[in-house]
Amino acid sequence: LKSQVRFLGFMIGNGKMWITNKHINDTIGIKEQKNRKDFQSQLGFLGYLRNFIPNFSMTMKSLYRLLKNEKKFIFTDEARYSLDMIKTDVMGNEPLILPDLQKPFIIYTDASQIGMSAALVQDNHGNLEIVQWASKRFLLRELNYSVTEKECLSVIWAVEKFKYFLHSSFTIRNDHHALKWLLELKEPKGRLARWIMKFSNFDFKFEYVKGSNNIVADPLSRRVVKESLIKMIKT
Repeated sequence: LKSQVRFLGFMIGNGKMWITNKHINDTIGIKEQKNRKDFQSQLGFLGYLRNFIPNFSMTMKSLYRLLKNEKKFIFTDEARYSLDMIKTDVMGNEPLILPDLQKPFIIYTDASQIGMSAALVQDNHGNLEIVQWASKRFLLRELNYSVTEKECLSVIWAVEKFKYFLHSSFTIRNDHHALKWLLELKEPKGRLARWIMKFSNFDFKFEYVKGSNNIVADPLSRRVVKESLIKMIKT
């Protein structure tokens, strides 16, 4: 019997799912282009890899901006940096585990100035293993939210994103006390009241974690590692 099978373009085996070598080689092979159409044809498949890549939406921001911009197509330094970063993300990605519905789930969330990230995680004998990564850029109106509101939104969005897994009690971990603040509001109004209502159908507990222990944060140390990989790609 085969220990590995291909499913929807990915490989599955031993309770895990991972990106194929073809995906990795195709990503490394993406080149700068002089026009929007040719560049878009190269980027098309990357969206299928987003569940494997932390902070995918934020990393891809400047590349997607190139595709939407109706002005002259100019491959900027910011776009070059983003392209290098997504290549290192795909090269360094780790397999996802297949979810075990008999075990509890943990959700990690984080918000930055421009977007939010989350990870659906399960504890395997003390080792945290990733079921799925998720990320999303803030809408224009959301960019004006306070830091606390952005952190609250990241939790609400993550729970909504992963709700099909959350049929029993689960844990939310975040490096901000935003959710505790939200749930303790005495007279919530407007969107805050609507946000609280979204939690009414779920059974969960909240745990505060230090930023250094938040696996969806993207600290400077991680960027330094990525930049060293970029240098390896170019040599």
